[in-house]
Amino acid sequence: MTENVRAIFQPGKWKKWVIPVCLLCTLIACIQLLHSGNYNNLLVFRFSSFHLLAHQPLYTLYPQDYSDYFLYHPSFAVLFMPLALLPAPLALCVWLFLSALVYIYAIQQLPGITDTCKKIILLFVLPELMNNLQYAQTNILMTALMLLVFISFEKNRLLLAALFTVLVFCIKGYGAIAGLLFLLYPGRIKFMAYCVVCGLVIAALPLLFVSFSETVEYYRQWLAMIGSDTIKESISVTGIFGKTHANEWLITIVAVLLLIISFAYTLRRPFLKVQLYSRTWLCCYLLVWVVLFNRAAESPTYQLAITGIACWMAASEYKRAHIYLGVLFLFLLYVLPSDLFPAFFHRCFSDYQLKVYPFLVAFLYMQYQVIFGNLPAPVRTAN
Repeated sequence: MTENVRAIFQPGKWKKWVIPVCLLCTLIACIQLLHSGNYNNLLVFRFSSFHLLAHQPLYTLYPQDYSDYFLYHPSFAVLFMPLALLPAPLALCVWLFLSALVYIYAIQQLPGITDTCKKIILLFVLPELMNNLQYAQTNILMTALMLLVFISFEKNRLLLAALFTVLVFCIKGYGAIAGLLFLLYPGRIKFMAYCVVCGLVIAALPLLFVSFSETVEYYRQWLAMIGSDTIKESISVTGIFGKTHANEWLITIVAVLLLIISFAYTLRRPFLKVQLYSRTWLCCYLLVWVVLFNRAAESPTYQLAITGIACWMAASEYKRAHIYLGVLFLFLLYVLPSDLFPAFFHRCFSDYQLKVYPFLVAFLYMQYQVIFGNLPAPVRTAN
């Protein structure tokens, strides 16, 4: 018995337990949701398929079926149909395990990062992963697809990169920003052509079940929904400081300028384009950027950002600043909201949207690396 316990704590042995722990957390989330019977998000996805099959509007309230609005691309209702046809409890379990497995696979496929660092990434994001699992959110699968866009580019699989870009767009439109990475790779025209083909095919999926005029109406309602204040949340830089339309536009303009600077810095320096770290940095940058400057960002959306931060720190050379950032994230995201602190701190965390600030600090540090040409050259290689 003693030898078995010692074996668990031998150097490197802990890595064998990371993925099973993630899957165990997924199972626990399934049990919790099935026991409570409260899995509203899954019902939103599931009934959207039924409403489409019944030729009913998608973007209206159905309080008898679920609370909240269906906010996703019309084709999402078709793509989710195989799960919608399953009994709800089974569909829930399949959805959670599918999301977790695709996410774990994407992390494991990241190039230029050691196996040890990949396991540390999974442990670092595990609390946020569990939070998303407990609400049956789409953010886990969305993050995985954005990473798979980058991975596909690295493997020169442009068709897959285009397909993943379109699929993540069908979940939440802003996820398609990962497709901007095509600027760093050869075959740009081919990638854009693949995106057009994949986009047209997937956009036409509702036509399998409804008429052309109904499909057009679904898209009209979807565009009206995503452009309205219905989806506006406050857990982002835009949400905190963009209280008026003027401020929101100003923040958006600044954010876009920072994005352009980041890509221009890399594109104008060929020696950076060929560095794996620079390409990985931009992928992680997009994962953080798209959350911080997102008018629709809510707490679970930070699954994207925390993954970006974890992958960025794993791909970087060792820096003391990363240790400080890691401690800041662990404290503000996982320790402060826990029962270790009184309810007063929980209210402060919620009222002042403290979750945004560690990500903003990390983002500004990433931006500093670009503006002052401080991107580190060394790149970690896999074991």
